[in-house]
Amino acid sequence: MILTLLLSSKSLWSQNKESADSLVVVPLELIQQANIKLAEGKYYKEISEKQYELIFDLEELNYTKTEQIKSLANDNYTLVTKNKKYEEINKSLEKSLARQKTYNYILCGISTATVVALVVKFVVK
Repeated sequence: MILTLLLSSKSLWSQNKESADSLVVVPLELIQQANIKLAEGKYYKEISEKQYELIFDLEELNYTKTEQIKSLANDNYTLVTKNKKYEEINKSLEKSLARQKTYNYILCGISTATVVALVVKFVVK
């Protein structure tokens, strides 16, 4: 058992020895700066995700407002069109009333003339 332990430790030591050539010494200050950059990266990622959500919400709100504006513009167009039709109908009605008034005056004149003619005809006889 001790022999197995020695052999395995020797194989571990030989692996460490081979990798010892590729060891790099990094100053603690650089590791600290890297940690700071990683923390900033996470923070900026959170900020960018929040900004993305905000932009998405604003675009959705803009789309909703645009749809409301289009609806209001359509309603306004409909009201303007109906208003023009009502104005045309009102003008037509005023013309018809003016013609009717003229016809009434003519009929009153004819009726008066007929009554006067009949009165003169029966009175003169």
